[in-house]
Amino acid sequence: MTTVVTTILLLQVTSKAFKENDFVPSKYSNEKENINPPIEINNVPANCKSLALIIEDADIEGHFVHWRMWNIDPTTTTINENSCPGIQGINSKNTNAYFWAMDSNTTKYTSLSL
Repeated sequence: MTTVVTTILLLQVTSKAFKENDFVPSKYSNEKENINPPIEINNVPANCKSLALIIEDADIEGHFVHWRMWNIDPTTTTINENSCPGIQGINSKNTNAYFWAMDSNTTKYTSLSL
């Protein structure tokens, strides 16, 4: 009898700048520099052709999209602070850029998806 063990790795998207469901530092909001935080990507499937990123806030009425980006190389493991390794799409501020339009003391990070 042969035993086959399969390990499933889940795609992980994190940031060292803040924790999930924690307040976003003002550096990454329109209170200060309004630059994207550093983002780490792990466990991308080997056959992945491209990555897309959405940072959104579902707690806001009507849903607020802070950043949309696609065509990210699937070998990317880090999106550096204040960088753009893909094509940016329109956010809720109607610009093709990162924009954190909320007060960082009252708005928590809610969704970072790849």
